[in-house]
Amino acid sequence: MILGFADLLRNSEWRVSTGERRIGHSRKRLWANEDEWLDTFREYLCGHPELAEHVARIWFALLEHHDQGPEGVRNARFIINQALRLTYPFTRSYRLA
Repeated sequence: MILGFADLLRNSEWRVSTGERRIGHSRKRLWANEDEWLDTFREYLCGHPELAEHVARIWFALLEHHDQGPEGVRNARFIINQALRLTYPFTRSYRLA
């Protein structure tokens, strides 16, 4: 099951904006499982190798920032927050708000 954007924001198990997770919840519950990722990637990236390449480069850049210590983590967080802010207007939740 893929949650809607508003559901992700409301569901504390999925809120990772502070980079911390609630005690008692496994890391696996913080994020979609592999099947959910694959379902999303197949739906949107299959047949679009240029887009898949672009998305893979974003993931790679985020990992590179993450490996650069506290400043890199802050940079990665900024990039993710910016992506979230810019993506939200394309969601059903935004249109219903």
